[in-house]
Amino acid sequence: MEDPRIRAALERGWIEPQVVQALRSSVPAQALWGALCQRYPRLRDLGQSSAGGPLAGAAEVAPTVALPSGSGRVAEAASAELRERAAQAYQLARAEDPRFAPHAQVVLQTLHELGRGGMGVVHRVRDARLGREAALKLLTSERAQPELIARFLREAELTASLDHPAIPPIYEAGTLANGQPFLLMKVIEGQPFSEVLRAAGERPRGRELRELLEVVVKVGEAVAHAHGRGVLHRDLKPANVMVGALGEVMVVDWGLARRVDEPDAPEAADGAAPVSDGLTQVGAVLGTPGYLPPEQADGARVDARADVFALGAILTEVLTGAPPVTGATVTNKLAATLQGKIAAPRDRRRDVPPALDAIARRALAGDPSERTQTAAAFVDDLRAFLADEPVSVYREGPLGRARRWGRRHPALAAVLGVTLAGGLVFGGVTAALLGRASSERALREAAEVAKEHAEAMKA
Repeated sequence: MEDPRIRAALERGWIEPQVVQALRSSVPAQALWGALCQRYPRLRDLGQSSAGGPLAGAAEVAPTVALPSGSGRVAEAASAELRERAAQAYQLARAEDPRFAPHAQVVLQTLHELGRGGMGVVHRVRDARLGREAALKLLTSERAQPELIARFLREAELTASLDHPAIPPIYEAGTLANGQPFLLMKVIEGQPFSEVLRAAGERPRGRELRELLEVVVKVGEAVAHAHGRGVLHRDLKPANVMVGALGEVMVVDWGLARRVDEPDAPEAADGAAPVSDGLTQVGAVLGTPGYLPPEQADGARVDARADVFALGAILTEVLTGAPPVTGATVTNKLAATLQGKIAAPRDRRRDVPPALDAIARRALAGDPSERTQTAAAFVDDLRAFLADEPVSVYREGPLGRARRWGRRHPALAAVLGVTLAGGLVFGGVTAALLGRASSERALREAAEVAKEHAEAMKA
C-alpha cells in the first residue's frame, strides 16, 4: 500500500515520480520515505508522530499543530474551491517566507471558540505537552492573501519582541499541514474595554472614572514600551484592550503593527474592503476611523504620534462616551478627520475637568508637531492628574492651585480658610477684578471667582 505522505507529496508536485520509481527499486519499502526526505529536505515538513505514523486527526499531511480526533474541529467552514485557493496561497508563502519554517509538534485539544472576526478565528485550546490552556488564532481561508498571511505572521514576530505585562505573550507560531498560519498565545480573561465603557455611560464620575483612567494609563504604558522597542500598534481603540476582573489590562490585536524603521507595505492599496470588526481598509488607509489621526486617514506614513492620537481618542471616549470623530459611515468619519472635525472632551461636556480635557486635546492635535510627542509624556500627565499634581499641558490658575493644595493639606486649609476666607484672599481677588473695570463682564468674573472660592473651601 502506498504511503499517504508520498501520495500527498506527488499530488502537490513536491517530488518527481521518476525519482520515487527509481528509489523503489533500490531501497526497502519501509526506508523509502527516509530516502526521499534525504533527497528532498522540505518533505520533513510533512512530519510524523513520535510513534512513526501520521498524527491522529491530521488532514492529508500531518500538521505542525495536531488536533486529536474527538477534540473538535478548528478548521472554519469554507467552500472546497476557497480552501484550495487558500492552500495554494499558504504553500506559496510557506516556500518563500522563513517564518513558515517547521516547528516542533504541538498537540492541542480544542475546547471552544473564543471569537472570530474578519481576519481570523480564535479557539481556547489545551496544550497536551505542558498541560496549560492557550488561545489558538487561525487565519481564515477568506483572508488567504499573501499580504494578509505576511501580516498575520508579522503580528507574532513583533509581539514576541515585546515584554510587558499589558501585552499578551506569544507561545508559538507556525503553520498547519495546509500552510494555514496559527498563533498560540496566552488566554486573556475579561471583556473588551469598549464594553466596559458602554456600561459606564457618558458621564463616569468618582471612583468609576478613576478606574477607567487607570486603564488608559496601563494602555499608554504598554504603548510606550512598544515604542521603546521600535514598534507601532496603529490600531489602538477600546475594542483592542481587554480588561480583567482584577483590573489587569491587555493591549491586543497587533495585526497592523510595524517597526518604526520599516517601510509601509502596499498591502492596503486594493480599494475599500472590511478587514475586521471596526477595522477598515480604504485605499491606502489602515486603521479604525474615529481613532486614527489625519495623517493616517490620508494614507501617509505614520510614526509614534499616531498611536498618541489614538490614546487621546480613547481618553475622549472615556470622558464623553464617544470617540472624537463620529459619523454614519467610514467615509464620513475619514472625511471629518481630514477636515479637522475632531471633538475634544469639553467640546461636548463642559463638566469635564479642564486638565483632563487639555491632556486629550493636546494628544488629538491634527498637526503631529503640535501633538503630545510621546506615549510616555501622555502617561506622565495622566498619572499627574490622578495624583492631584499639575499636568504639563494645562496652565492652572491660582484658585485651581489653591483647591489642589487644600485637598492635599486639609487641616492647614481649614485653619487658613477661617482666617482668610472672609477677607484677605477673597476680598483681594474680588477687588482686583472690580478694579479692572466697572463693566458687567468684570462683575460676572467677580461672581464666578466667588463661586469657585466657595467650592474650593468646601473641597
